[in-house]
This record gives sequence, structure tokens and C-alpha cells, in this order.
Amino acid sequence: MLNVHEHWLEEMRLSRAYVKECARAMLHTILFQRSIGNTVVEARTIWSEQLELAYCKLDDREINELVETKIREFADLFERDPRKSTGCVCVNFFTTKNKKPSVRMNLKLQSGSQNFTVAV
Repeated sequence: MLNVHEHWLEEMRLSRAYVKECARAMLHTILFQRSIGNTVVEARTIWSEQLELAYCKLDDREINELVETKIREFADLFERDPRKSTGCVCVNFFTTKNKKPSVRMNLKLQSGSQNFTVAV
């Protein structure tokens, strides 16, 4: 049986022009906070001119590429269909039970009935 904990953030209402940057800041902040623990993480502070705030971003090429890919896919849903006005970002973390301990991340972005899920 899985030990599942869900945390829902309040709904954010924003212009389409801010969707990518807001998702980027939110996802990088979640991933940075989740990475703090026994491991040493390399991170850098990013200043967002558009949002006028700073957030931490991990210096990990694979994670950054995954985040950027998912952000583009999520934003494309709104750009392709101007009638779409809501979306949901879901980030799942879980550990697998095998001989070697590992932590996996599942990132799912959805809008309407379309879901995108990738595990790294």
C-alpha cells in the first residue's frame, strides 16, 4: 500500500502571458524544496522580471529539460484552443522498493481531458 499525501495549492488566476513563467517558478521551487535532504544539491537563484520575484532552480540538465518540455506542452494546450481557460499541474513523488533505494518523480500536467505524465 502506498503512503500518499496530497497538498492542494489555492487556485491561481492569471493572464495567459504569465502561464509559462508562473509554472516554471512553481515547479522549480517545488523540486528545489523536495531535493533538500541528505544529498548535496547545486542550485541557483533566478530572478523573474515578468513575475517580479526570485526562485531557486536546480542545476540539473535532465530535470530542467523535463520541466521546460512539460511547461511547453501545458502552455500549448491553451494556445491551440483559446476556449480552454483552466488547467491543473500535478507533481507526484514516490520511492520504489527494490534492492537499491531510489526516488522517482512523476510530473503530470493536465488541461481538460489531456494528461501528460513523465517519470524520471
